[in-house]
This record gives sequence, C-alpha cells and structure tokens, in this order.
Amino acid sequence: MGVATGDSGTSEEERIDILLEHSEDLLNQRKEIISVFDNTVASDLRFNNLDEFFRLLSGCLYGYVDEDDVSEVAEAIANTVVAYSTESADRLMEEGEDGEKLHSFLTELEANYKIHLERRTNRLHKGNDWWSNVKTEMGYRANKPHFRHEITKDYQDQVVISTDPQNTLTLAAHFLRQVLDARETLGEDVLDYISPELVQDVEELSSELADVMEEYPDDIEEELSEE
Repeated sequence: MGVATGDSGTSEEERIDILLEHSEDLLNQRKEIISVFDNTVASDLRFNNLDEFFRLLSGCLYGYVDEDDVSEVAEAIANTVVAYSTESADRLMEEGEDGEKLHSFLTELEANYKIHLERRTNRLHKGNDWWSNVKTEMGYRANKPHFRHEITKDYQDQVVISTDPQNTLTLAAHFLRQVLDARETLGEDVLDYISPELVQDVEELSSELADVMEEYPDDIEEELSEE
C-alpha cells in the first residue's frame, strides 16, 4: 500500500477519475471514512508508519468498492487530501450533483486532515525534524539590514535564526553546494527529487541579483571589505 505523499504512481487527474467512479460508495461511507482519519492520523497516537491508517481506510470500503479496487481507491483518497488542486475542484464542480457532493467531502477532509496526514508522512520518510514552513521578516537593527527567519518544524515547533544580507546568501550558497555534493556522494538519482522548475527559479533569482549588484555603485565592495 502506498503512502500518501501527493506523488504516488497515479496522476492527480487519474486519482480524480478513480474517486468520481466510486463517488456514490465514498459518500455512503462518509462517516466511516472520517472516523478512520479521526482515529489514526488526527489522533495523538505516535505510530511509525501509515499501515494502520490504510488498513482501516480499506476496511471501511470493503463491501462498497470492488475488492480489486479497494487499495487504489484508498490511496486516491489519501493522496487527494494531501494534494487537491483548484483544477481538480473545478472539474468536480462541473460533474453535476455527485461531483459537487464529492468536492464538498474532499474539501472537508483536506481542511481537517491535510496537515495531520502530511505530518505523519514527513515523520515516516523524513524524520521529526523536517521543516514545514519558513517566514521571514526584514528590517533594520543598529542601522543595518536585518532578517529574522522563523522556521516551523514538524508543523508545530518554531526555530528562529537571524541573518544579514551577506550571510543570508552564504547560507543559501551552502545549501546549493550540499545538493551538488550529494550528487557526487549519494548518486545521480538525487536529481530525481529536484524540480527543474525550481532550479530555473533559483537561476533567475541569482541572475537578477547579479544584475542589480552590477548596477550598484562600486563602493559596495569597499564597505563589505571594511566590515
């Protein structure tokens, strides 16, 4: 049974097809499905895998969904809760009353359980120290630019670090260098976990910064060297 990560073997479009095909069955078992989420991923139980969640979720589908499709439907539910796009919501709303009811149910599951399911998945695959959000505030301290970064760990714990512009870039360069080093140390398949679009964004941001630095007065280098 696959784990809800938002990137299982089926595309989001395929998952919506599966859920639409079984929409009546899912809506009939609405209370039972919600009960599974409440008693597993949203509970205080600290289990190290999602097998129990998928076992119970599959269990409440037996007798309603064809036995050969149970696992596929359970995975589609879980992964859609984690990754339910506006495009999928719009598509369901175009499918008449059944689509609207299914959209309402999925929205309810997403609102109440997405963070819980993501947290369980991250703990399983990435450990309890995985960061889930970062927020930065900027201003001046002692007449110098200052950044305050608040990093949320495991969706609940906050870690705060402070930087100036120079060591903000030092930190960014460090992380980029680690990814490149990982390609040599861990293997080429590290690249499978990197979005080409994100690399393009990083390249564009770097080029933009290089352009504004080139246009900036030359005495910036003298100021940095004096610090």
